[in-house]
Amino acid sequence: DYTPSSALNAQMSLRYCLAAALADGQVLPAQFSEAKMHDPSLGTLAAHLELVDDPALDKLYPVHFAGWVAAKKDQQSDWTRVDILDPTGSLAAPMDAAAVSRKFAGNSPQLPVDRIATVALDIEHHSVRELIDLLMPKQNARAAA
Repeated sequence: DYTPSSALNAQMSLRYCLAAALADGQVLPAQFSEAKMHDPSLGTLAAHLELVDDPALDKLYPVHFAGWVAAKKDQQSDWTRVDILDPTGSLAAPMDAAAVSRKFAGNSPQLPVDRIATVALDIEHHSVRELIDLLMPKQNARAAA
């Protein structure tokens, strides 16, 4: 059974991160909460994952980022393997502004993400101070007091 001892331990565990991605469809701060890290179903899923190196794919780095996943439906079925070359977020397949905004929202749900995106994507019509105030509202409110 795998239960990470800390959020940092979970973040550094490929097995945990893959299990969280499979279970939740994302790996954001919520997946590193105490409750989520101690969720027995996530630990069970992580325990069923086998991490296997593929030297041929490793040779593609640093020109390409590559990985693979294989799964089978049940004990009697054959393995189905899918290779992934240059996943979303890599240099060859960058995320668009909407995807970056969604990821930022997942990492910073307490911030006004839509307003931050509007200002950041149109920074030539806004001040850097405006962007900083949106990104750090509590610190800037204390400094003004």
